[in-house]
Amino acid sequence: VASAATVWATSSVSDSKQQQQQQQQQQPQQQQQNGEKGVEESETNVELNNSEETEPDFCLRLPDSTESIKRQTLRETINDIKSRGSDLMFSEEDLGKVYDQFSEIDGDSNGSISQSELGQQLGVLMSNPGVTGLIFNALDPRKTNSVDFKAYVRGMAVMMKGSFDQGLEYAFKMIDLDQNGFIDRWELQLVVDSIYHSLDLVHIKLPDTNIAFFEKIVVMMADVDGRISLQQYKDCVRKNLLFFQSLGLLYDSSMEQQISTASLNSRKQGMIAFGHREWILVQNMMLGIRRAVSEVSALPARDLKSRDFNFDPRNSVQFEIACETNAVPCIFRDYGSMVFRKIREYFNLTPSVYMFCLGPEKLLGNTLFLGNLCALCEVVSTARSGSFFFKSTDGRFLIKTLPTAEFVFFKQIVQSYYEYVLQNPNTLLTRFLGMHNMRKGKAPEVNFVVIENIFNPDVPINQQYDLKGSTVDRMVQVDNDKIDPGIALKDLNFKRKLHLGPQRKALLMEQVEKDTRWMANHNICDYSFLVGIHTITPAVPLVTSVTQEKSLFKSYYGGMLSEDGTEIYYVAIIDNLCHYSYNKKGERLLKSFIHDPQQISAMPPKPYQLRFQKYVNSIIV
Repeated sequence: VASAATVWATSSVSDSKQQQQQQQQQQPQQQQQNGEKGVEESETNVELNNSEETEPDFCLRLPDSTESIKRQTLRETINDIKSRGSDLMFSEEDLGKVYDQFSEIDGDSNGSISQSELGQQLGVLMSNPGVTGLIFNALDPRKTNSVDFKAYVRGMAVMMKGSFDQGLEYAFKMIDLDQNGFIDRWELQLVVDSIYHSLDLVHIKLPDTNIAFFEKIVVMMADVDGRISLQQYKDCVRKNLLFFQSLGLLYDSSMEQQISTASLNSRKQGMIAFGHREWILVQNMMLGIRRAVSEVSALPARDLKSRDFNFDPRNSVQFEIACETNAVPCIFRDYGSMVFRKIREYFNLTPSVYMFCLGPEKLLGNTLFLGNLCALCEVVSTARSGSFFFKSTDGRFLIKTLPTAEFVFFKQIVQSYYEYVLQNPNTLLTRFLGMHNMRKGKAPEVNFVVIENIFNPDVPINQQYDLKGSTVDRMVQVDNDKIDPGIALKDLNFKRKLHLGPQRKALLMEQVEKDTRWMANHNICDYSFLVGIHTITPAVPLVTSVTQEKSLFKSYYGGMLSEDGTEIYYVAIIDNLCHYSYNKKGERLLKSFIHDPQQISAMPPKPYQLRFQKYVNSIIV
């Protein structure tokens, strides 16, 4: 194909020169005829080339030789995978992205990557030679010390798209360094030592020493003769999934009951896998959160003092996240460490569970023991404010970036928020669990918070709505009334009622009044009533993790059972940090010239509160 592309390009240049000479000697009419002839011949040549192709998506009409080489490589890779009787787990679009990722790793552009080149792209947590070597071992079973694109795709397809069982088999292949069909004790010890060395580099300590962790695994594997078979390995990991994912952080079975296990071994779309543009950013978030929570959890319990609510950067916990050699370090700040520790304790979130859901142990555990290289977070949506969300892979927590104005405003009201939440266990306000900031070199700062997900990750949401009580720009276009449960619809899409009965409606409206009054007192507006609806199907039983919930409105699988018992409602008041600033006043002024001022979302806090309460009251029966 490359030779054909070269001949096609060369002949095109030659034909072009001859046509230019003829055009200079002939009349305009003849020029036009020859031009038309040249176009016809060119089209004929392209049609002949295309007729020889069996896969027209990879035809030779390409803008440059680099793109031609890329398509040729992709076609050869697809043929190679098919010839092995394997499924092509990547779509053609995703395969093109994998090629671009491979080209970025291939620093010397020789068509193959080395172990050191791979390590430079994995991030500081996985860049030490021990971890990188294990991953590279599975990609390079012939021990050639280089991996071409075909081998890279075969490996990454399993680690990023494969089934749970395929991942276990691939992990076994990684650890079996001598390829004798068994995991020997020295190989298992090498994996454990590599994990502990990686965590030491980023100042993270596990509850067990490396020797104790190794001995626990040996006992679990029922290793009596110094060798572990593939079946032993798969059975053991399935039985002790959370132990291996958390690297021993969750060993007590009572802790495991607090984790949503339904989604831990599944691979969903939108996962931030190796090669994603946010891979390093989210990895740094995980490292910073893990270290910050670990340090504050180690402090003796005490009552809060006035200085704990001083959110000046000089009063924050600040440290440098370890980075690769010669890389610009990332500075991480943890604001209100003791304040948010108290909030997490109030909502019965243990440090071990919180660190497991948001920390880096799962990344190493999933990669090396489960053969899954996409154990970070899932991108959920992009907000109009420019904020974006990540979701922990168990689905329990969200990481949300904040604009500077909202971040600064939250620091000003956090003491009032803390006191209000602890006095109102049934509050519908967003549960803020951590507040952080990162800065790397001269790049813009990243401000973000950790919040609890209103939806139960074990209960699929069939419909969700973002409701404000306004009508201007409050419609989401839906094709043929097909509702995508992953998209939040708006007020004009909501054409139903929530059936709670008079008693629960009264309790809910009382709480809505309290929450909106608190926000109005802080000059907050433009918040939303988030509603998630799950339709109960008798044939599909609900399975959920065991949690101790304070709120009356989260008593049934994290939500409220409808009056007729056919649905579960999840409700919350979100976007609680929008201050009625000059920007909002300007937005209201401009929109008032076009729309009814009472129907736009930008309103002063008190009128917004009254309209919001009236609307929520109208949709609940």
